[in-house]
Amino acid sequence: MDYLSIAAIVKDEAPYLREWIEYHRIVGVERFYIIDNGSQDGTLEILQAYQREGIVHSATIEGSRKQMLAYVAAARHADRKTEWLAFIDADEFLLSPACPSLPAAIEAITQRPENRRAAGLVAHWRLFGSSGHESFDGTLVTERFTKAAAEFDPHVKTIARPGCIKYFFDPYAGWYSDRHFAIDEDGRRIRQGDPHPEPAVARDLRINHYVTKSRGECTQKVMRSRADNGEMRDAASFFVSHDRNDIEDLAIQVYLPELKKRLGVIQTELAVS
Repeated sequence: MDYLSIAAIVKDEAPYLREWIEYHRIVGVERFYIIDNGSQDGTLEILQAYQREGIVHSATIEGSRKQMLAYVAAARHADRKTEWLAFIDADEFLLSPACPSLPAAIEAITQRPENRRAAGLVAHWRLFGSSGHESFDGTLVTERFTKAAAEFDPHVKTIARPGCIKYFFDPYAGWYSDRHFAIDEDGRRIRQGDPHPEPAVARDLRINHYVTKSRGECTQKVMRSRADNGEMRDAASFFVSHDRNDIEDLAIQVYLPELKKRLGVIQTELAVS
C-alpha cells in the first residue's frame, strides 16, 4: 500500500503538469489519481505516459461541475491502495516547511496520541500572486512566482484516508462517514464540511496556491468555467482580487535543483523517444 497519493481533476494543464507531478514525487507522493476533464492541449498524452510507468492512474470525464464527482470517484478507486489521499488542484503545491517530506509531516501530526483517531487533515492556502509577470515565459511555476499574501488563507484542502470519505459538497472540505473526522495540524477537530476553518495554521503543512500565475495566464484560466460549479468569472476583477504580492516566500525553492534535474531527464527521454 502507498502512504500518500494525490487526487485531482485537470483540464488543459500541459505546460505545468510535469512540474506539478515531479515536485510532488520529490516531496513524497507515490501515486496520482487524475481525471482529465476534456483537455485539448496534450494533457491527456502526458497523463498516459505517466500511467505507462505506473505513477498515474488516469481517467476521463466530460461536462461541467464534475470536480466533486471526480474526487469521490478517486477516493473509491484509491481505497485500500493508499493510506492518505490529498485532494488538490494542479495550481496547488503541498509543502511542509518544517519536515523533510510530506509523509513525515503527516506522520508527525497524526501519530500524536491525541490525533491518532483522525481520518483527515486540512492544509491551508498561501495565495501567490503574479510577482509582476505579464505573460507565460516557460519558466517553472515554483521559480517564477515568489511573491505571496502575508497571511495564510482560511480556505483549506483535504488530505484523508480515502475509505473514510463519504462525499464532497465543495472542493475544499470532505465529508466523512460514520464517526470519522478531520483535524488541523494543531489537532483541532474541524467541523464537518467546513471549507475555511480558522485560525489558519500552516507551520508544518500548507498549500502554495499559484492562483493567478501571470496576468495573461490568469486571463486564460478564467476563460474556462470552474470545475466545481461551472461558473464563469470576470478576468480583470479576479486578477485584481487575487494578485497578492505582499511578501517574498522562497520556501519551496529548496526543491528547485532536484526538480530541474528531473524535468531535464524527462525532456531528454522525450527527445530520444
